[in-house]
Amino acid sequence: MIQQRLMDEDNFSNDVNGILDQYKAMAANACGSGTCEFALDSGWDPTLATSYENPVKEDYAGMGQVQLNVSGRITVTHGADGSLSTMGAYKMSIFKAWNFDVGEYPSPHGVTIRHDFYHLPEWGMAQDFILRGTSSERSF
Repeated sequence: MIQQRLMDEDNFSNDVNGILDQYKAMAANACGSGTCEFALDSGWDPTLATSYENPVKEDYAGMGQVQLNVSGRITVTHGADGSLSTMGAYKMSIFKAWNFDVGEYPSPHGVTIRHDFYHLPEWGMAQDFILRGTSSERSF
């Protein structure tokens, strides 16, 4: 359920779909004929930002920048008529170090809120933590 709600977030889903499209194209180019299988692993390079645009999705806007890894497998099939199809399955993993660093300020809607939030853990009102998660497998 949460993975679908993340995919409903426009910036996140656009980036995930962009990664999938890129890897499907690379697999199709690498498969000369017949049926070929390829591993998909985007690495942790793409950094995504959830948006503040849609108030219905505001619960994810607070995530801000996250690291994303898309992994799985792609099968490319050349049809007898010359058609080419790609299918497969993938998982999404996200990573976020949630912390209260000196000099970092929240900026909802592009408005920076200057405040010494880094003191919150000292005062027992917040704590630094790591967010990790992996979705179940999704087909395409």
